[in-house]
Amino acid sequence: MNTDDLMGWPFADPRNCAAIASRAIFEKDAPVLAVLHDHDGDWLFLDGSGTEPDDLFVVALGEVVKNDLSLSTFHDLPNGWGAERTSTESAWFRAPFPAEETEAVIEDDSDEALLADITEQGWTVLLIEAEDEKPAFAYSVGLFKNYAHPEVIVFGLDLELMNVIVNEIGESVKNGKRFEVGQSYFGVIEKYGSIFQTVEKRHYAEYFGFAQWFYKGDDFPASQCTWPDLTGLYPWHERFDPHLRANQPILAEEVLLK
Repeated sequence: MNTDDLMGWPFADPRNCAAIASRAIFEKDAPVLAVLHDHDGDWLFLDGSGTEPDDLFVVALGEVVKNDLSLSTFHDLPNGWGAERTSTESAWFRAPFPAEETEAVIEDDSDEALLADITEQGWTVLLIEAEDEKPAFAYSVGLFKNYAHPEVIVFGLDLELMNVIVNEIGESVKNGKRFEVGQSYFGVIEKYGSIFQTVEKRHYAEYFGFAQWFYKGDDFPASQCTWPDLTGLYPWHERFDPHLRANQPILAEEVLLK
């Protein structure tokens, strides 16, 4: 395909800008499943099979886009951001990734234990008891750092149950599963369905205190795992059980469904 088909060059970097790509994308016609625009402005296009030196090679950015014109949509991907998808049929998920981190300042033994969980297991779970009119909730820290997956929060259930739910989500993510916004998943919460929604950053200070400390700010995505009432309705439905509505605040600005 001729590069003239690109209908103009949308990237700020020139066509001959050096990029890193998986060899399999060109040698085996493998699809691009991850795009990284690192903090230094370098581009990486990966197929998910491996990142050993022998798996990668240097190629002109224009050649990568010529090979898959759909990648031109990433011309506006900021430095320090990446995008992933599980297959050519699935949607891309864009998110910032942390810069190379300095050592976190450990303030007490509980911080040290949580950091140890993140290092050894890949994530930790924070359990927050109900207080005044706020429901109990649980959330992960570490899924984004270690697996480029949004952190997960769930509200209004028994703390022990929410701990199990977030840990099971973590295990699934560790094994390669991704929980997409708006998609319905069965079995995450026992025998019930669940739908994930994007958490707006304006809620981070109220609900993600340790995550903000760990990531040194708000540069991490988060998803809320929502659950239905016994009739299968979710909190955004008008006829959702009113007795449960206060147990599950919705932190998304706009509810998305697929």
